[in-house]
Amino acid sequence: MKLLRLSYQDLSSGLSIDSCDFFSDLNLLVGISGAGKTSILKAISNLKRIANGASINGVKWDVEFLTTEHIRYHWLGEFTSDQTLVTEYIAVLTPVWHSLTLAD
Repeated sequence: MKLLRLSYQDLSSGLSIDSCDFFSDLNLLVGISGAGKTSILKAISNLKRIANGASINGVKWDVEFLTTEHIRYHWLGEFTSDQTLVTEYIAVLTPVWHSLTLAD
């Protein structure tokens, strides 16, 4: 799996990533202390936990990723402060190199 784009908010910790775009082959997190490198890694770690069934209070996410089969997904969701899943939505985005054919 390759991350393409990440937006993430955690109301309990104050962590907020408005939008972070990733390159398809290699990504380096470089910056001064406090720039947000560890915050991005924490957000990715929390999203892995959510994908494996965890509930995290006050978290909202919006992620696009590409599978090894080159299928692009858009996954977003939100937990309230009492761990209630407000929304969760995942969509398969048709890759550019695939075409849709409508039957008669």
